[in-house]
Amino acid sequence: MTLLAKWRAWLCARLIDDWHRAYTFSSIRLAAIGALIEAFVQAFPGTASDIWNAMPQDLRALLPAWLTGSFPILLLVAIAVARITRKVPTDGQ
Repeated sequence: MTLLAKWRAWLCARLIDDWHRAYTFSSIRLAAIGALIEAFVQAFPGTASDIWNAMPQDLRALLPAWLTGSFPILLLVAIAVARITRKVPTDGQ
C-alpha cells in the first residue's frame, strides 16, 4: 500500500458522514470568508489601511477601537458558535 493510499484511508475513516455538504455549514463559510480576507490582506498589505482611511470619519467613529484589532478573534468565536448551534431548516431544504 502506497503512502498516498494510506493517507487517503486514514482521512476517509475520519470524515463526517455528510462531508460532501460541508460548503453548506455556517462554520465552513465563516472560515472561508476569514481565509479570503486574510489572503487579501497578505497579498495587498497596504490596501487594508487604504480602505480604512477611505471610510468616512463618522462611520469609523461608530466602530469601537478594539474591534479593528480583534477581527480574527471575533471570527474564530463566530466559527465556534456556528459549529455548535443547531440550525433552523429553511423551506428550500
